[in-house]
Amino acid sequence: MKRIIKYCALALVLFMLGATASFASAVLPGSYGTATHSTPKWQELATATSQTGVFWSVDGGATWTQDTDLKLGLGDTIQFQFNMYKRNYGTHYADFLKAWADWGQGGPFDSGDVVGFWKQELEGYGTNAPSGDTYTFYSDEYTMTDAMFGDLFLRARVTCSESLLNNWNAQWSTPDATYDLAFLPTGNLYQGEVEEWHLTISKTPLPPSVLMFGTGLIGMLAVTRRRFLKF
Repeated sequence: MKRIIKYCALALVLFMLGATASFASAVLPGSYGTATHSTPKWQELATATSQTGVFWSVDGGATWTQDTDLKLGLGDTIQFQFNMYKRNYGTHYADFLKAWADWGQGGPFDSGDVVGFWKQELEGYGTNAPSGDTYTFYSDEYTMTDAMFGDLFLRARVTCSESLLNNWNAQWSTPDATYDLAFLPTGNLYQGEVEEWHLTISKTPLPPSVLMFGTGLIGMLAVTRRRFLKF
């Protein structure tokens, strides 16, 4: 009996871990290609208190969530927050974070899907000392249009200057634009981590009071038009 209880408890733990992992980073359709990293030792998408680093806000930044089932209206906004956590400083020049969002287009990610590209130059480069720092970056606010409702597929990546260039000596003199071009949404990078998210954004129906007002206004215009035609 004790053995059965032990196995049941182990199964529950594994189920919870699996549920957490699937929520943290949804697998995107194959049309988006794959992005992999060999080690997150120096850059993670995380915070000191969260194992994931991507959040979003639909109230102007007052609160941040990871709710993947959102209801928004036309004209509402959504903004993304990206957190890069560093367990160790590293000896490279800088860290980079880049994100892509494809509003229901089915992939692959292209240059028009870039949400943002950010650089964090290391203050402690030259050492591998522990860091524990979190760097937070924000996208612009996106105002919802009819074309943006439905599925939103998002991918975020963090990595370092040396991983992007594969040239240790050149990283300190390379312009940011070159790093941006080299930072692709697919492929393998030595350092860093990737997160993928699938959001479903439904359109909030108009309140009944608004519909009634609109119906009444149309009716008044129709009556006014008929009276005008009589004269």
